[in-house]
Amino acid sequence: MLYRGKTPQARPQGVMYRRGRKQRTDSAKPSTYIDDLTEEQQLTRELVLAHVLMLKVKSEVAQGRHRGSAKFNRQSGWASNGDSRALRVALITQAFHWQCPGLLLNLLLDWPSHAPLISRQFMDKICQRYFDTPEKLNTMAQRSQAIYKSLACQGTKFVDGLWNANNLDAGANMLSQLVELSNPPALLISSLAVRLMHMANKLGRVWVAHSVFNTCKPWLNQSPVAYSILLHPLAQNHDAWGISSLVQQMQHNRVVPDSYILTDIIGSMCRSGNIEQAKDLLSILSGKYTIGIKLGLWSSINSNIWLWLYELSKEYNGNWTPWQPTLATHQLMIKAFGRAGMVNELLKYYELSANSHSRLANLVDGYIAQYSESARQTHGLGRAHTAVDFQQIIKIAQASGYRTSIVYNMALKGYASDGDFRSIVHHMERFPKLNGIEAWTSLIQCMPFRLKFIFRLHKILASRNIHFTADTFSVLIRRAVNMSDSKSILRIIEFMKAHTTVRFDVGMLTDILSLDVPFSIKCKQVQYWLESAPNIDKKDVEPCHAVIQPNQALVTKLIDMAKSPKDLKPLRDTLQDLQLYLTPKHLSRLRAIGADPEMQREIKSWY
Repeated sequence: MLYRGKTPQARPQGVMYRRGRKQRTDSAKPSTYIDDLTEEQQLTRELVLAHVLMLKVKSEVAQGRHRGSAKFNRQSGWASNGDSRALRVALITQAFHWQCPGLLLNLLLDWPSHAPLISRQFMDKICQRYFDTPEKLNTMAQRSQAIYKSLACQGTKFVDGLWNANNLDAGANMLSQLVELSNPPALLISSLAVRLMHMANKLGRVWVAHSVFNTCKPWLNQSPVAYSILLHPLAQNHDAWGISSLVQQMQHNRVVPDSYILTDIIGSMCRSGNIEQAKDLLSILSGKYTIGIKLGLWSSINSNIWLWLYELSKEYNGNWTPWQPTLATHQLMIKAFGRAGMVNELLKYYELSANSHSRLANLVDGYIAQYSESARQTHGLGRAHTAVDFQQIIKIAQASGYRTSIVYNMALKGYASDGDFRSIVHHMERFPKLNGIEAWTSLIQCMPFRLKFIFRLHKILASRNIHFTADTFSVLIRRAVNMSDSKSILRIIEFMKAHTTVRFDVGMLTDILSLDVPFSIKCKQVQYWLESAPNIDKKDVEPCHAVIQPNQALVTKLIDMAKSPKDLKPLRDTLQDLQLYLTPKHLSRLRAIGADPEMQREIKSWY
């Protein structure tokens, strides 16, 4: 049964019902160019989008979505093998939105069960748009058959074949075939390439995004969106040299940066501790900075780039610019000042940002409450000295709600930094409906370290749809590291793997390296986790599961922990596995360790 429910007149227009929820179906608007494509171009477009949409739905499944009535059972790994109704409905909705009738027909015909699939209202809408005449139905049936054959699904269900395929590489190959067709429309190539690059980044396969960019370079050379996608992983890895090289390429191709590119660059500066330089860059781009550029390492990389941005900003004469700082940019700067404890600088920036958005105001109030006890008292969150027992914490967990308050969460975070366990429990008992996972993370940071009790808390909170996050497990791992308790670390990681969708990531690995063990063992730990990650060269990787993506912060941590020349050999072997280049700062640190001329020559070859 493909549809279910009463007649269409019984429901609001443009709404389908799925498992008790309303879902819009009229968001797809007629395209301005799809109808002008040749049949071959339309077929190849649908083949590329089939893999892109499957990747999108896979990533949503990995994050706990599309699980139907079992959505609260956050099991490890994929909750589906491509055979669930919720997953199919998600694919059908995406195919309808992106106007892929051939793919849509395959998805509808592949449903083997007599259980209802989609609403009758939605089915009528699909038929009205794509199958209202015999000619259209015949054309779409032929395209559907061609799609089925191209995806090599013989002998298996269509969705299962698409689910088990290497979607990213297959989509990239289909796109390269589309590029080779005669006179492909620029809008078609650029839109598909950007979507494929975005999914490649999300899966951690950055080299695939670069490959797609190079394949479609004539169409993407002038696209700020494409450069923004390439720049994002560089910014996440604090790769100043890589960012500079990409911005230099933009300068050469006369591509004007947009606000996303600006925010990523500033975010990279803030995460690497260069907050003042990030503020200076904002001044440069606003055209208010005198050319005494003081960007530290960023200036020494290529000062011509910053001069180009400054001259570019002057052309707009202080008016609106494509890289105008957005709310996300201001939030990022405020968070950077707040995390560094620079409250005075935070207030100065907020006053000068000329943005009175309520989110920024709440964020500023939250950081003030985190660092100022008098501010907490002003908000009614003063210090308490009441007695606490563990049964009291269980009762709080059983009554926890879903609302959130930035000031409340940040005030509890301040108490967690002070180790004030009693005050946190006191206020969580007073405001049970504000106790989201942020509040519980603060409590776990300073409560007695009893893993069995904490794992019990996880079960109770999960039943209230409050789930431990990567930050929560990072706090647990740091506490175990501080106690040099390697057994507890393994228990935490195994529990995380078995009962949540959170996976061990490079930040947790960096924390574990602080254990007081010989340097060679630390290097072996890094190599072990890299080898135990899924083989991302051969198959798709679940975004929330395959998370060991080495970054420059990990390289810096390893190099800083090397103390003697005997540490250089295991360090070299590990750096080769990380496949990340060394900056001049790294090399100077290595040369200080190995003073022997022969060792100096070897270190120079690492660059």
